[in-house]
Amino acid sequence: AELAAIGFAAGWALEHNQLVNIHTDSQSSTEEIKRAEPKLEFVNNIKEKIYSSRLLVSLTWMKAHAGNPGNERADRQAKLVTTIGQ
Repeated sequence: AELAAIGFAAGWALEHNQLVNIHTDSQSSTEEIKRAEPKLEFVNNIKEKIYSSRLLVSLTWMKAHAGNPGNERADRQAKLVTTIGQ
C-alpha cells in the first residue's frame, strides 16, 4: 500500500506540475525504490515517475511511531480505513 501511495503522489505531482514532499515510515518501500534493479515492474514504474518528477517530488523516510504528528495522523487514518473497509 505504501508503494502504491508513493507512486500515486509522484504521478499526481507530474500531472499537476506541483511540488510534493512524500514522507513515509516504510523503510522497505524506500529501500526497494533505491534498489538498482527492483524485483517488481510495479516498483520500476514508481521509480520512473519519481525520476521524471525529480524537480517536483522529494521522498523522505521517517521513523515510525516517533511522535511525528503527521505520521501519527496518517497511521490513524490508515487504521480507520482498514477498520471500516473504505
